[in-house]
Amino acid sequence: MASWLQRDDEERSHVPLDWWRPDEIVERLGEDVAWDSLSYIVVDELEQEIVGLVVSPWPRVDERGRLHFGGEEESFHVTVAEERFGALLARRRDPIVKDDVHDATMDALRRRKLAIGDVFAAPVEERRFRRSPVDPARLIGSSRVLDITAIARAVAKGQTAAALAGLLDPDEEQG
Repeated sequence: MASWLQRDDEERSHVPLDWWRPDEIVERLGEDVAWDSLSYIVVDELEQEIVGLVVSPWPRVDERGRLHFGGEEESFHVTVAEERFGALLARRRDPIVKDDVHDATMDALRRRKLAIGDVFAAPVEERRFRRSPVDPARLIGSSRVLDITAIARAVAKGQTAAALAGLLDPDEEQG
């Protein structure tokens, strides 16, 4: 499995990792979410009206709260036309935010311009495509698209801070 952080020297547990289950998504989709049906979709490139997406299996989480994605062979890159993807998102984007927001704000979030690093959760209908760019509706089907950018950025910041800080030794004297 690929990870955001380097592995420690500790031997990895052979216990399978559980699905990453953000509370905000559970609140939206319910307790019995079919996590293995979701894909983690990241906007990787934006250039000349084409959007490059990386589609990965839904991540799992270890005992320290670190996200783990499937190996590189389980993820794939696909391109979509920015205008068509934006139109699909305007109809089906469901922004996941921590606070209640007014309808006008929610509508603005649905229609906001794509940015590199945006993250979405949705079932992906097919895993491989012969033509590029792909019709976004063919990629995602008729499902709604959860915009989990805010959650993903918060997790990434926390994991980056933890990696930079390193592990604290409880026996080390605080001075």
